[in-house]
Amino acid sequence: MRKLASFTAAFSAGIFLAQYLLEEVWLLPGVLVCFALGILGWLLLPSAGHWRLRALLLCLGAASALGYNALYIRMVQAPMLAWANTERTVVMTLCDTPRETGWGAKATVELADFSRGKAVYYGGKELLSLLPGQTVTDTVSFQNAARIRDDDVTSFTSKGIFHLAYSQGTAAYGLGTADSPRWWPQRLGGGLR
Repeated sequence: MRKLASFTAAFSAGIFLAQYLLEEVWLLPGVLVCFALGILGWLLLPSAGHWRLRALLLCLGAASALGYNALYIRMVQAPMLAWANTERTVVMTLCDTPRETGWGAKATVELADFSRGKAVYYGGKELLSLLPGQTVTDTVSFQNAARIRDDDVTSFTSKGIFHLAYSQGTAAYGLGTADSPRWWPQRLGGGLR
């Protein structure tokens, strides 16, 4: 159990470093340094018994956390953020029951071009009649959800939402997969709300 605690403590410390202290350019060098320290600890502490393994687990835990963050930024976040401050015509699938706003309605959507990322779509009041799973095709203006009015915001990105998508045209709606059992929990949640 202490072996697992060593790895997870180092992994947690690595996540903290990657999120709050290290710049993105230092993530991959950090992986290499932690991995090298772990191997050196393993080789230089042959008679230390459990300390040898603990040093290896601590360094591998930190290297895993830094590596995970570097991969996440490169594979998920960077492709989505390339769309920030652009205007595109996209197909979106509603992931949740739409809610009313002061200017119309909003809903969390999956973008057809990216299976890994979501956006919050702001459209007209007709959006309120749609169900989770239905599709919306619209020309939208994308804004980075991590920076709103020059403030860092994590409430969207913590949910995998990287963009705020504002309707710029006339939306077209489709049935999509609204009949699928996949959307039953969202419909139940919307009904209870």
